[in-house]
Amino acid sequence: MQSARNDFYRRIMTDYTEAGVDSVIYQYISNEHQRLVVDAVRNSETIKKSGIVQIKYHWQQLLSEQETPEQYIVDLLHILQRRPILYQDTSHSTSVSFLIDLIGIGLDLDANEIIQLKQNNVKRVIQGRLIELANKLDSNDDSIKQSILTQFRKNNYFDKPHTKLRKITDEIVERATNVEIKAFFYDAGYPLSEFQYGNLKEASKEEQKKTGNKSRNKIDKTFSILDLYCEKKNMSLFADQPYPSEEECKELYQLLVNGENDEVFIPLRIDPRTGCALYIIGRKYYECFYSKEVSVARKRKFDNDTRACCYGILSLFAPNEGLLEADHSIGYMLLNNTDEFWKYSSFDEALSDYEFEFSDIMSRLSSECNHTFPMGLPPIFDQYFNSREMEISAQEKADMKNELDQELKQSKKDANDDSLLGSAGKIRIDLKRTRQRKR
Repeated sequence: MQSARNDFYRRIMTDYTEAGVDSVIYQYISNEHQRLVVDAVRNSETIKKSGIVQIKYHWQQLLSEQETPEQYIVDLLHILQRRPILYQDTSHSTSVSFLIDLIGIGLDLDANEIIQLKQNNVKRVIQGRLIELANKLDSNDDSIKQSILTQFRKNNYFDKPHTKLRKITDEIVERATNVEIKAFFYDAGYPLSEFQYGNLKEASKEEQKKTGNKSRNKIDKTFSILDLYCEKKNMSLFADQPYPSEEECKELYQLLVNGENDEVFIPLRIDPRTGCALYIIGRKYYECFYSKEVSVARKRKFDNDTRACCYGILSLFAPNEGLLEADHSIGYMLLNNTDEFWKYSSFDEALSDYEFEFSDIMSRLSSECNHTFPMGLPPIFDQYFNSREMEISAQEKADMKNELDQELKQSKKDANDDSLLGSAGKIRIDLKRTRQRKR
């Protein structure tokens, strides 16, 4: 049975890799940082431990005019001097050149030196110049410091609303938050790099001893209790019934794939919000894809394949996907990529696409199907609708603006995703009709 711990971490890791700054873990950590900053400001305390919270604290002080832009730059450079990892994370961008303008102006570099620094773009080199700038601002020679600050003033670094400093600060905060998220997953025993490459696995203490794994796997008693509770009650953390583990799914597949099991249809994962499902599916249900295959070679290849089944995904057939303009039928379909001979023989690949699919369907349900909220709608169903036609408060308007901004980002992502899925050859399968043809 899939453990509650495994299931929880896989889901928040999937959410993080797909949603980024809008993910639950990113928003949670950001909110925790902000809470610490608010407490520090309220109690007139200086934060000494967390680099990212220090940056947010000094930024808040700058915005409230408790700190000057000159002092903010000095504080920022001191923090980055001690902890370069805060800005050197390259999860979403391989470049750290966003600091070059700040460094170039502070050190009064000429155009050629700035071009060389941008072309070099080596973290160690940029960090060296950043330290050089910080040391000059700490110089006992006040004329050196004043000369640097004059350069910043001339280049609008001290002008309200601090646009240039905000851009740099936002970039550093995002990168630093990503660093903290990676550390969170690593400490929990789920390195993000392994998850991204499809190797996510909770190593036992015995396995760690054998492989020399020095992961700082923290013992989470809450999850241990939750795992035991789910096992005793035959429950899953995210479903009414327990999911089989990845190992159990793979074991079943190996038992079926080489036998005479061409009509098997076994659910492995079902998303309760959308109905999307991951199955082991017999080859009989793929015959319809190849019965009208134009390519003789492809049809022969299918006929000669000895595998009895594969992994497959059933997904929602939306009304606007009808073959005819007047076709408003709706149901579930078997995803099939016409560019490939068979669909999935790898559980990891199938699971990844399944998780993407139900996330995509959730977005499409609200944007394409359910356009307005009915009055008195229970809040739990809000996720299926994209607007409310009713009087709203000022706070609700502000919240809605935030949501719309996030939806705009998501819609751009969805547009790219749809273009990729457009060639995926989504074809419905009627299992009952397929059986009748066989008979």
